[in-house]
Amino acid sequence: MMIYHGVLKFFPMPKIPQINVIDVTPEKFLRECSVSELIETDLLLQSAHNQIRMYGTYAPDAKEKERTTKAIEENHESRN
Repeated sequence: MMIYHGVLKFFPMPKIPQINVIDVTPEKFLRECSVSELIETDLLLQSAHNQIRMYGTYAPDAKEKERTTKAIEENHESRN
């Protein structure tokens, strides 16, 4: 702040870049969730959109999900 001919002049504050690293594992996240937040998370994970993202297909049948998951894991292991 500076007074110039009776007028207050404010200079912008300098910008200080700050990088924050937050270590939140899925387990830590779920531990801190309330019951309603856990239910909401479960509903989101069970949605067709997220099922397709996780398994490559929407497979409401548990056996189909298991087969798809194994195929994805095998494909991932073969790449490494």
